[in-house]
Amino acid sequence: MEKKYIETVIVPFKGESKISLNVVKAEENKIFITEGDFSPLFPKMTIKFHENSSNTTTLTWCMQSRNTNLIFKSLLLPIFKKIMNKRAKIGVQNLKTILEK
Repeated sequence: MEKKYIETVIVPFKGESKISLNVVKAEENKIFITEGDFSPLFPKMTIKFHENSSNTTTLTWCMQSRNTNLIFKSLLLPIFKKIMNKRAKIGVQNLKTILEK
């Protein structure tokens, strides 16, 4: 069964926008992959979980674009990367704060 959800994001120069995300793969405590229909980025998000010794878990979060257009990759993708890097740092810090309570 395919799972979808709607996420509200803030798009520069546009404001709030709702994007549809499809859950491509989900294995509890292992991996979670989504793909979005947001043009021109066509995002793919992968989160992997790895249980370490000493009762800790490593989380790896990767954002990618499924757009293979060379013009997009050279002109727009660097802008998206800059925005996402900033948001990711804030998100990771917020998650760390929550988990360390």
